[in-house]
Parts: sequence; C-alpha cells; structure tokens
Amino acid sequence: MIDFIKQNKVFVGIIFAVVVLVGGYFIYGAGGTPSEGSALTSTGVSETSKVSRELLATLSNLKSISLDSSIFTDSVFLSLTDFGTVIPVQPVGRDNPFARLSPSGVRATSGTTGTTVTVGPDGKTTTTPRKR
Repeated sequence: MIDFIKQNKVFVGIIFAVVVLVGGYFIYGAGGTPSEGSALTSTGVSETSKVSRELLATLSNLKSISLDSSIFTDSVFLSLTDFGTVIPVQPVGRDNPFARLSPSGVRATSGTTGTTVTVGPDGKTTTTPRKR
C-alpha cells in the first residue's frame, strides 16, 4: 500500500483534493437557501424599515411631550419629606495603592475632606490636612 502511494503521488493527491472539495461542498451548504434550523438568517429590508419607522414615530411622540413645572410649586409636593440618610465621610485610602509604604507606616488620604490619616508603626493615628 505504501509503495502504491509512493509510486502514484499525483493520483493520490488528486483523489484527496476531490474528496476534500466534495466534503466542503456538502458541509458548507450546496448553495441553496438556509434551512429552518440554520443559525444564520438575513433580515429583509422590509423588516428593517418597519423597525426604523416605529423608532421614528416614538421619537416624534417624545418631542411632543411637555412637562408642567407647576407641580414643583404645589403644596402637596412641597410637603413631601426626605427620609434619606446622610452618609458620613470616611477616609478613602492611599492616593496610589501600588506605591511603596512610607517608613512611618500607612498613609490614607480622604478625597472629600482633604485630610491625610497616617498610622504609625506603634499603631497611633494622626490626621493632618492635605498639602496642596
């Protein structure tokens, strides 16, 4: 068998190429229309234009909306109470978390208050205003 392949390399190559081409033809579709279970489908122009028309109609409806600002001066609106909770300011951390630690210990800077909190090697905390 190996002697036959060595003697007829061209013939075996042509047969191999034909098998690959025929297999590719059947695997990648015979040029027909996609089947029902096909993963790829094309969207027709009519479907796309229908969606575009609906979107444009919705946008034109949004343009015609006008808000009455008198609701903000109404006594019922003004009587509403805010039950929100004020979140206290917390130290944020170091400006650069990847920078080396200072010899005195860990430094944390609060971005909102502009203060620097330093924890020394002895565990004591000092707070100083940020230098600008």
